[in-house]
Amino acid sequence: MAICPDENDMACYIDGLLPDDEVRQIERHLLDCDRCREIVDVTKKVVVWVKG
Repeated sequence: MAICPDENDMACYIDGLLPDDEVRQIERHLLDCDRCREIVDVTKKVVVWVKG
């Protein structure tokens, strides 16, 4: 099992603040980690909802 990114890296990924190489690394991780993929999906929906 791969080590999951920390909360700060995930938040920066969702906000589009990571450099391309780190984005690719997280996206590769998301392909194999259902838990992180769900966290990202739910968080993105909440961000959209909050921004209205």
